[in-house]
Amino acid sequence: MARWPTGLESAADRTWLVLATSAVVGFGASVVLYPMWTDNVESAQVVSGVVRLPPGNVMAAYHTSVESLQILVPALMLRLGISEWPLCLASIGVQGAISFSAIALLALAVSGSAAVSVAIPVLLLFVRRWAPPWPEQDIDALHGHHYPILFPAHASIFGVVGFFLLILIVALFALGKRRAACGLAGLLPGVHAGFAPPALLALVAGAFFAGRGTWPEWRDLRWFVAGLAISLLLIAGQSFLIGAASMGPTALGSGELVESFHALWDEHNRPLSPGEWASFFEPDLYFLVVVTALLASRRKLSTAARFVLWSLGAIELAGLLFMLVLDQAPSLVPSFARYLIIGRLLNLSSVSWFCIAMAVLGGTALRERGVAPLLVFAAFVWLILSGRMRALTGSSFASLTLVDLWQEPRGILVPVGLVLCFAVATLGTRGWLDRRYPHVLQRPLSVLVAGGALAALGALVVANADRAALAGRDEYSTLTAKIAKGDGLLLTPLDTWVIGRVQLRTRRGLLLDLTQLNLIGKVPSTASAIESILNDAHCATLLDPSGYATFEKAEACWSGRSLDEWQSLRQRLGVHDVLVDGDLQLGLPETYRGRGFGLYHIPEATPAVPAEG
Repeated sequence: MARWPTGLESAADRTWLVLATSAVVGFGASVVLYPMWTDNVESAQVVSGVVRLPPGNVMAAYHTSVESLQILVPALMLRLGISEWPLCLASIGVQGAISFSAIALLALAVSGSAAVSVAIPVLLLFVRRWAPPWPEQDIDALHGHHYPILFPAHASIFGVVGFFLLILIVALFALGKRRAACGLAGLLPGVHAGFAPPALLALVAGAFFAGRGTWPEWRDLRWFVAGLAISLLLIAGQSFLIGAASMGPTALGSGELVESFHALWDEHNRPLSPGEWASFFEPDLYFLVVVTALLASRRKLSTAARFVLWSLGAIELAGLLFMLVLDQAPSLVPSFARYLIIGRLLNLSSVSWFCIAMAVLGGTALRERGVAPLLVFAAFVWLILSGRMRALTGSSFASLTLVDLWQEPRGILVPVGLVLCFAVATLGTRGWLDRRYPHVLQRPLSVLVAGGALAALGALVVANADRAALAGRDEYSTLTAKIAKGDGLLLTPLDTWVIGRVQLRTRRGLLLDLTQLNLIGKVPSTASAIESILNDAHCATLLDPSGYATFEKAEACWSGRSLDEWQSLRQRLGVHDVLVDGDLQLGLPETYRGRGFGLYHIPEATPAVPAEG
């Protein structure tokens, strides 16, 4: 029988090489393929004081509600005079470096093969590129559980960095790099506090079940303390900058409004729809099959592999329990649990089942010269690179119902085929698995796997490089330049995703960014102020059972307003300009029209001249 890759020592020896290679590749590929204006730099504008919002502005409360190194570092850079776009590109690159290296080290921990480990994040990227751009579909090519998996980088940076940093910490610990893992674990609360508890759970579960050899020593824990101290110190620095921004208090929230938000608007923490169970938990089923096959096999798992399986299994169990309570008894879910969005922990199964299956197949093929694993691995590499495997689940591009799961047979046959082939290769008969190819082919095949993956990625990068996009220019640059010339707050419609973050691109404050209404879940004290803005400016309410559909009423409301009403709105709320989408016409001076948007200016009301006595 082919021996299972047990080389913790050989894998660990390649840890830093794999991490460095994948980080450099991920940084460069992400910058070229996904140049975007990122959320952290928008918040950094407010924290640094580059954009000053009026006291009590709800967007100011949102941007200053979270202390994170992802905000503090660009805020300091802004204070030093560096402009927003280079900071956004750097943020995209850092995301790519973290996500690529996390997936690569996860693959290394279970495969022991550096060549396969470098190739796995590239294969994942080729699957991801077929997904429609978020937020058009919350469940994308990598099957997010009511929370998108935006590999390798995205404008919504916070969750991306936290998610993949969690995987990186687990992988480093599994590979015996406990000091680095502990240091990053201590730093994690200062990067994304929501992922710190699951990281602790993963490390404790992995160390407990994988054996005493994985337990950290006291000198390792000193690195955790050092990382935590750095987090606290830098968070204190951000608090100082926020104080310099002169923020005022916001109105107290209403319990009824917060409850209505969670029931009608909170897409990340909503119960499952009727018939959604099968498609929602499809990747979790694959994860269960893959892990069960590994644990049930007669092969000896490496310490690193066992640590990874137990760590991810503990997080998966926590996510499943949360979703069970959320679906059956949502009133029992406390506010802090909703804030942490615990259901997104299930996204680890969406990514890890594929990475583990492909890494184990590839590692067995290259390290143990197994013919059957090599054929299966090669077949699925071809399916991915040729565009025939466009998602990790059959339901990724379907609406979340059981019937839709079968409307695209090829969509579900490919991931199911991978799971079944993996299970057969893992649990198969002795004679079938004993077939090996000549030893002389081992090194050329390793070079082919790693070199071929990098060459395919290089071709993708070259084919999709866009100089204008890399310079921060797109079809909306004329519009944002026009907006930037104005002053006062800007009133915006619901659908501004295609433009990117308007404040970030223009340094103009928004009255309320409707794409970030989840700020109510993060800062409940803003609920009353947001409801007042919705009532007054958008003719909408958080209490509307239709949820986001309530903004359809805004068009009729805005088009029917008289000049006097707009001028009154300007005086009350400080709004000087109005951005509209589509062909909506307002009774105001139009200053721009194009690319599906129109910009209107609200002139200041002329003071009444007192009559002569």
